[in-house]
Amino acid sequence: MDSGKINDRFRLHTEGPLDTGGKGSVRFTYRPGEVLKEGSRLWFLLDIRQGAGVPQCEDPVGPNFVSVSSEKGADVVCACYDARTLELYPQIPEFLHVCEMTLSRGMAKDDRLTISLGHGEAGWAFPRHPMKVYHFWLLEGGVRTFSPTGYRTYRSFEPPLDASPRSEVLSVCLEIRGEYPGLSAENTRPTPGILWGDLHGMAFNQRPLDDFYMYAREVARFDFAAAMLFSYNICVGDVWGEVKRTARRFTHPGAFVAVAGVEFGTPPDSSHRNAHFFYPDGAPPIFFEDRPPAHEPRLTRRFSPDTVFCRDLAHFYDIVGQHRGMVSGHFHTLRYEREILAEIWQKQSGSATEETRIFGLLNDGLRAGIVSGSDTHDSMPGNPAPEHHCPQPAGFMAVLADRATPDAIYEAILQRRVYGTTGGRIALGFEAAGQPMGSVLPGAAPRRFQVRAEGSAPLAKVELIHRGKVVDGADPSGFSWEGSLNGPVHPGSGADWHLVRVTQKDGHRAWSSPIWFEFD
Repeated sequence: MDSGKINDRFRLHTEGPLDTGGKGSVRFTYRPGEVLKEGSRLWFLLDIRQGAGVPQCEDPVGPNFVSVSSEKGADVVCACYDARTLELYPQIPEFLHVCEMTLSRGMAKDDRLTISLGHGEAGWAFPRHPMKVYHFWLLEGGVRTFSPTGYRTYRSFEPPLDASPRSEVLSVCLEIRGEYPGLSAENTRPTPGILWGDLHGMAFNQRPLDDFYMYAREVARFDFAAAMLFSYNICVGDVWGEVKRTARRFTHPGAFVAVAGVEFGTPPDSSHRNAHFFYPDGAPPIFFEDRPPAHEPRLTRRFSPDTVFCRDLAHFYDIVGQHRGMVSGHFHTLRYEREILAEIWQKQSGSATEETRIFGLLNDGLRAGIVSGSDTHDSMPGNPAPEHHCPQPAGFMAVLADRATPDAIYEAILQRRVYGTTGGRIALGFEAAGQPMGSVLPGAAPRRFQVRAEGSAPLAKVELIHRGKVVDGADPSGFSWEGSLNGPVHPGSGADWHLVRVTQKDGHRAWSSPIWFEFD
């Protein structure tokens, strides 16, 4: 079958439909349309982070081998690598598999290149997850080079591409059929009075935003989610407008809330900070980045004229707050200031180190809700399976609210009525003097806490933690436990906080937000 042709110059040929997790080969043909001189370069590009096999051009009998041949004898030298570039965004994603093809002999305009991805038994490893549109691109570069910038794996073209490189990019696509692996029934079960979601899943423009929200709603069975892009992504053209329109389209009060989210790599120390907009209509694209490639004129000249450039952290917090946004942190947040949420677990960061760090921040006076997230790099919030550079199960965020509306979730987060888990739907209640987690009580209030826990698996431990140390606890024998735990009397100065940590026998954990005691 043939598919995805553009002016008959770049075509995709497959033997039939492709299914997730399979192996086979795909073949592309390309006609230049004009004479290509010796030394000319072409770049064959495809999506990264979708579980597809990494292309290579060194081992002909190995998997994912890329071979190139010419009808009329043009010689082609190939090099395969991964790269990041912002020069083609948003038409082409930032993260790419690259096969760079250099003509060691010229190519006539009526010649034809055949590019084969995978052959024989080794084949090409198809993406592990279904995709309606899996892209391949061919960039005609003439005598350009595509060289490392010296910053991480970013590359840039010399001479630079035109401001709008669309005319130089050929594109084809195919569909990867299949079903997403489902989450277990225990981890999609409803828990009355608790909404489940993920405010820190990355879309990276590798898949449509629709795919992210469909997975959140239909597979993970979340009540809310935010598909995050970096601030330099959302400032280009109308990308932020598309983010907001998609969030609006997927929000159905009472059923599901899609949140417009942005992640920032903030000066002066490259700390990552997340901003969430439950009411994004009037919010402009906001730029605040410490990464050198994000400041290149070849990117910024394509920014929306509405972009707000933040001068410093104080200006950043103020701009987000002016548009009813909220800022949260995670393991890349080196310093907390006005963050509303602290992320104790996600797919990239283990809990032991981050738990100790967050407990230290609480001892230093931080007042933030404790949550978990995914930081998925594959547009699948709540995905329990490992991903590229993301080896752990995705964390779940819980909000104590009865109805999935922007108002209910927004207000609960502001009051820190939230908690996080490692991916198990552990129902958790934590109160003192009739006030829920996240509350601030008078210093003289009794340190007697009511705890209710219902696990998605049998419970192993319920622990009361005071200023980072376990001070009371219980060893449940079943799926649920309810009772009182007692904290020590505090001497009356400094930060005084308690939270509860629940551990299941299957290893999943949950951390409540703290209850603070405030002294005059």
